[in-house]
Amino acid sequence: MQESPHIEFKSEFTKGFLKTVSAFANYDGGEILFGVNDDGDVVGVGDSKKLCHRIETSINDSLEPLPNYSIDVEDRDGESIVRLKIMSGTDTPYFASGKAYRRSHTSTVQVDTPELKKLVIKGMNTSFDECSTSNQELEFSILNKALEKKLGLNDVDERVYRTLCLYSSSHGFNNAAAVLADKNEFQGIDIVRFGKNINEIMDRQTKEHVSALELYDEAIAMFERYYKFESIIGFEREEEYLVPETAFREAIANAIVHRDWSIKGSIKVSLYDDRIEITSPGGLPNDVSEEDYLVGKLSILRNPLIAEVFAKLGYIERFGTGIPRIKASYVDSGLAPRFDISNTSITVTLPSVSLLEAVDDGERLVLELLSKYGELRRSEIEKHLKTNKSKATRILKRLEDKKLIEIEGVGRATKYKI
Repeated sequence: MQESPHIEFKSEFTKGFLKTVSAFANYDGGEILFGVNDDGDVVGVGDSKKLCHRIETSINDSLEPLPNYSIDVEDRDGESIVRLKIMSGTDTPYFASGKAYRRSHTSTVQVDTPELKKLVIKGMNTSFDECSTSNQELEFSILNKALEKKLGLNDVDERVYRTLCLYSSSHGFNNAAAVLADKNEFQGIDIVRFGKNINEIMDRQTKEHVSALELYDEAIAMFERYYKFESIIGFEREEEYLVPETAFREAIANAIVHRDWSIKGSIKVSLYDDRIEITSPGGLPNDVSEEDYLVGKLSILRNPLIAEVFAKLGYIERFGTGIPRIKASYVDSGLAPRFDISNTSITVTLPSVSLLEAVDDGERLVLELLSKYGELRRSEIEKHLKTNKSKATRILKRLEDKKLIEIEGVGRATKYKI
């Protein structure tokens, strides 16, 4: 047995376990095993009945509100252990002696002020964008123009804002309204066009304290400036893009709509010759797994009101389709977008499809394999291509030199991915 973010061992009873109870109740739940040491060895608890009573009394006296939990006694290797199971709660934050906690890998730490605010919002069964904003003196000329252009709404007034759920008579404007207002207190977007390396900045546009719609428009303008071109086919001029336009529009809209607006930080957009990287502050919403995110199952939206406005204006389609649409825009290219998810951010990398002009048939086949399977060992690539080690090695080396693939691991554990 090993400790994990959801399992903690206690060789003996101490009041310190209450912090972990708070952490498990505040987030994804978990278990504490009494009578197991840090190495995962069973050492037993002695009088299990007495220990169960002490655990129950300590939780009832020190946790506020009281979380949902269960206590069971088990026999392991002839010794008794006590399993305390704490369920994820809905009445967050759960305080242990007046303080709220969270898990950090296998440790338990006190939550900071921003995280405590999120727990409070979660416990209210609401979202950040639904909460009332402190600044009620908001103007919406940019939003109003978009409503007129996209929906044909003239003379936008309070009734329209009510319909969009941006305003209520009891609470006034909410945070969603503030995000969409002409001026606000939120950091916005930082777009940088790099040259040969990250030390060579060719262009930079930074927008902050402005409407989210202005952030979107600025990002699209920069994208078209560097990735849009015209080609002549016969007697016709056609617009083409070095990076799929649909992928970029969806990725930018997702970064704005689904970012954590309670975090002080800007959306970062890095423009390179061979790719675009878009990083939005905040990881996945609570109760949304990485798998759910990647297949488009966003049953829980971080900012449902902002998402609704973007959907009505046509910046996004129905909820949850963004990631599948980004992937679909690369289906015929042999390349694939990459999604890197952490606890604090999400980065979407969109490769330039123009790179395919410089690959041969063998390289294209390898890219298609990696796009399909995600990552492969060289031996697996050999089997798929029905080729020998030396040829597969040469192809992979060329793709590496062109920076079209990444290498992870060493020796026999080496894997290749786009």
